[in-house]
Formats: sequence, C-alpha cells, structure tokens
Amino acid sequence: MDSIDRLIHQIYDASLDGDCWLATMKVLADLVGGAHTHLVLADLEAGASYVNLLFRGDPDGAEEYLRDYAAIDFRAPRVLASRPGLVRDERSYVSTQEARDSVIHNDFLPRFGIHNIAGASMKVDDCFGWFGISTLRRDTPFSEQQIAILGTVAPHIHRALRIAKAQHDLKDRCRQEQAVRDIVNIGLVTIRDGEVISANSAARAIFENRFLIVREGKLLCADAAARAPIARLMSGTGSSAVSVYDVEQDCRYLLRRHPTLRPDTAASRGFLLSIDISSASQSIALEQVVEFSAGAGVTTAEARALCASLSDIALADFAGDRGITLDTARKQMKSALSKLGLKSQKQLHRAFERYHTVNAYSPNGE
Repeated sequence: MDSIDRLIHQIYDASLDGDCWLATMKVLADLVGGAHTHLVLADLEAGASYVNLLFRGDPDGAEEYLRDYAAIDFRAPRVLASRPGLVRDERSYVSTQEARDSVIHNDFLPRFGIHNIAGASMKVDDCFGWFGISTLRRDTPFSEQQIAILGTVAPHIHRALRIAKAQHDLKDRCRQEQAVRDIVNIGLVTIRDGEVISANSAARAIFENRFLIVREGKLLCADAAARAPIARLMSGTGSSAVSVYDVEQDCRYLLRRHPTLRPDTAASRGFLLSIDISSASQSIALEQVVEFSAGAGVTTAEARALCASLSDIALADFAGDRGITLDTARKQMKSALSKLGLKSQKQLHRAFERYHTVNAYSPNGE
C-alpha cells in the first residue's frame, strides 16, 4: 500500500508539473507489470492536447493516434460513455469480430506492440480523455490484482487531469487577458487584498516615472498629499476616482477603481485599477466648460473666460486674443465665478477637476 500511496502523491504532483507525467506513468507501469501506457487529454475539435504521452513505446505513436485515429476510433464513444476513472478490460466493450475488422487493431496497435489493453475514460468537460495500459506479453492478460491496483489509481489520474486542465486554462486565460491589456494605452493594474498582482505595459511605463510606484506590493505616490486619497481609493472607502498632479512632469494621473468582472470568491477580493495620464497644461475645450457651467446662467463670453483660466492662460493674454480690455475680461471672470458660487480661480480649478473626474470618467462616460 505504501507504494500505491506514493504513486498517488506523484500523480497529483504531475497535475501541477506536466513534465512529471512520464516518470509517473513509468512508476505505474512497473507497479502493475504493464508495458505500453497511453495517457491523453485533448480537445479534438480545437486540435489541442493537455497531456499526450505513450510510455514504453515509440513516442511518435501518441501523436499518430491523436492525429490519425482518435477521431475514427469506434471505441472512443464507448469509453467516454463510462464513468471517468472506471477501469475496464477492452474485451468487455470490443467484440472479437470488431477487433478483426478494425484498422486500429490490425494496423496501429500491432505496429506498436500493444495488446491486452485495460483502461479508463479520462474525459474532462468536452475533452477526450483516455488512460490505457497493455500487458508485457500477448498471451498474459492482467490479473485481478493488477486490475484492482489500476482501479484504485485511475480515479486519481482523472482528478489530476482535471486539475491540470484547469491550471492550463487559467494560465491561457491570463495570457490572453494580459495580451489584450498590453494593447491598451491606459495603465491597468490588478489589485487583490490591497496588493498589486499584475500590471500591463502602459502601467509599468507609468511606474518608471517614479511618481506612482509599487513598493512591496503596495501602490504609493511620491506626493505625500496624494497618499491619503489613494489609500482610500485602494481600500474602497473613498471616491471611486482620484486625480493627482505630478509637478515635475507637469502631468496629471487619473486613478479609477473598477469592480472585477469575475464573480469567483478569489477575484471578489480584488479590483481593476485604471491609470490615465494627461498633460496638466493641456487646453480645455469650450464645450467642456459650457457643460460644466450648464444651468448656472453663464454666458458664452463668460465661459470663454473660464476656459482660458482652466487652460492656464493669463487673463491679459486672453483679453488680447479676444480684442477686449483686461477690465472686461476680469468682469466676465468675476461674473462667471459668482454664478457658479465660487470665490476664486483656484476654487474654479478644483471644482472643474471634480466635475471632470466624476463625469468624463464615469462608467457610462465616453
């Protein structure tokens, strides 16, 4: 029993490291005195295999079977109809006449010296799965004891293949998601339990600027004043969006928290953080200012004055460009601020930043 227990542990080790399957099948074949051992789990429609090996035989045999015989193997539906992990002697579902007429039994199996097959369905989801082992000699079938050992081990092989497929699919999904994220120009960071798990190429480039940095898994900011709102954003106790300004680079970062798209328990502990970077001194469109001040009775001329201030254009320069006096420009600015309930241009910038954060980057924003 100790040898069987060790084999079962080795089977589950192989589920996490595909390179261990061959050595595991060798141990199993030695334990039951078997010869050719075939283990396969494959998506026949997609032409992809998770595990496909033939031990104590020509390695090309496994590929040849999957390529040329699996789709026409009349035994496959019979095997797959049985409970996964249930070991059966092939003679229980293949008649003598079928074996005489079968191209598999008259071509493939004899060429590779395979006979007296015992095995089990290893179907996982929609994938074809099979574990089969043959005896060392044509005239010596497996004993009841050998079949009993195979019957003990086969369910564990099936569970291990299920684990291996889940691991493979998860890694493949992560690779696909990361490839998509790397195409996006906006920084995307996966956060779980308050720590950075992954970042796309745009986010990694942002971190290289050293204003927003990742240290020991935590997202930090070089600006001490910005650390508290970012911490609230990360914990979910504050706003779902935070805007921070990098004085040295003269750029602004908008950090926005997005709920995870996956409903599973592990993912529910995390979220996706987007980081958008823009020039802090970029011009503000007049249309944005009109939308911002809508309902306050601000005239078009007054909105132009607000737009100049938000674009960091001095009122004197604005007046000269518009062909009006500086005094007129000041009156327009004062009137607009009063209508908006603001006391200074500094308050105007803060109010517009809040508006920009909440509206321009809302879930339904374009």
